[in-house]
Amino acid sequence: MQLHRGHAVKRIIASSLLIFSASYSFAAWDKGFNFRATSGFVTDGANTTYVLDTEAFPTVRNGVTFGWSSTTCIADQGGGGRDRDAGIDARLAGMNFIGNRDERCTFKVTLPAAGTYIITLGYGDAGGNTKNNYIVVLDSGTPVLTLSNVATAATPTFGDAVGNTYNAATWPGSQTTTSKTFATTTFDLMIGSGATPDGTDASITHLFISQVGSSAFRGILATPGSNSIRTTAGSNSLRTIP
Repeated sequence: MQLHRGHAVKRIIASSLLIFSASYSFAAWDKGFNFRATSGFVTDGANTTYVLDTEAFPTVRNGVTFGWSSTTCIADQGGGGRDRDAGIDARLAGMNFIGNRDERCTFKVTLPAAGTYIITLGYGDAGGNTKNNYIVVLDSGTPVLTLSNVATAATPTFGDAVGNTYNAATWPGSQTTTSKTFATTTFDLMIGSGATPDGTDASITHLFISQVGSSAFRGILATPGSNSIRTTAGSNSLRTIP
């Protein structure tokens, strides 16, 4: 006896489909920035681009709008860009820096939407110079993260998003990220003490921003031989006709 097409499809699905329900969190938007003096000094990782001290906002590259709000601020504060060590992690190989003087300089990124973002930070000087680092991350003018006077020594050492410091070899696997919620799409990162000059410098070597999204992926579960398809979330179900 010939089977009706619907019965054939039903039996194929019922005998072979086994998908479990799950909820996943995923990064919907990931953008990284490696700060240095020349674009080709090292090779940047996935979803990451270089940043020069001469690049003003709005620079568009790697699918993201970014840049320093004022490149003259960097020069006025005795700073600039440096290529340091191409033999270490590309995220730490160079830097942009300013003197800790009476003005802070701001690096800007346009986020794709308001929401929660995971922030990775690296700062220090692979050239072996001590830096007294001041970093403030703002959501359209409202501070969401403040790191004050985190010293990175001449070893060299590099700081992370919660103020811990590591040497160049251990920072990649040990650094800690932080999660912050933004009410707007304006991400600002300020460096420098903004205080009376003290003869020290503040730096930024790496920034990575990952959008946190959640998708309630509800799978379909069919056990071989059951002649049914049912969802695993909630009381509703999909069933074949016997």
